[in-house]
Amino acid sequence: MRIIALVTEDFSLYYDLVKKLKGGDVTFITIPVGERIPWNVGVVLTSEGESSRISFPNKIAVPDDADLDAVINEAKRMLTGTDLYSMVVVGVDPGPRPGIAVLGDGEVVHTEQVCIPEEAAARIKAIHKLYPAKEFVVRVGHGDPTKRNRIINSLASLNVPIEIVDEKGTSDHIEAPDIHAAINIARETGHKVVPPLKVQPTEGELKDIMRRSRLKGDGRITISQGLAELVAKGDMTLEDAVAEQAARHIRKRKGKNGKNGKSDG
Repeated sequence: MRIIALVTEDFSLYYDLVKKLKGGDVTFITIPVGERIPWNVGVVLTSEGESSRISFPNKIAVPDDADLDAVINEAKRMLTGTDLYSMVVVGVDPGPRPGIAVLGDGEVVHTEQVCIPEEAAARIKAIHKLYPAKEFVVRVGHGDPTKRNRIINSLASLNVPIEIVDEKGTSDHIEAPDIHAAINIARETGHKVVPPLKVQPTEGELKDIMRRSRLKGDGRITISQGLAELVAKGDMTLEDAVAEQAARHIRKRKGKNGKNGKSDG
């Protein structure tokens, strides 16, 4: 039986992979970088920085931001001797916490959920490296146009087909609805789009961001509509926007004190 070999001097990566491999009931061994790899090893896991030092046909260079569950899933696929997927489809539900689903030749091989649209794009780029295929497609649900277009725009450099899919009927599960929606989105054909797409937040979205800013500021600060628009477009975090609004208030008070001849001391 072929097994996985963990070959790295990166202690952090080593620790995290060992924890995942043990939890997943996977047979593996650890080998120092530079030592001979035994005949029964089918796949080598190593870091990106060490990959060039390891001569082995089946190896996965694990990026710093990689999802280790996805890495191990891909290692398992390589152990079985499966060739390249004919088609890998990534479905994305662009809600408040985007859901991601990866289908390899129609089978669900990986799912995850992230916090912001740009993180979804980063994860999809990592997935593109981990799941080699003859054809790779990204399908994004049509709902929440602001977050949807932010995701699509962040994928421009990936240079793969991107489709927008009608989400009607895709969110029909009480548990993990964003993940189930992403799976259903991946299974539906959409219409192709080419980034960049216009990101135009609605008035309702801006008001909601301003409302959330009051919660962040303990009810004492509400960010301006201009700052809310930057947050909605992904150009600024809500935390940074609240800090900027607070700084503006301080500058304004100092300006008034200066005009009145008052000192800050």
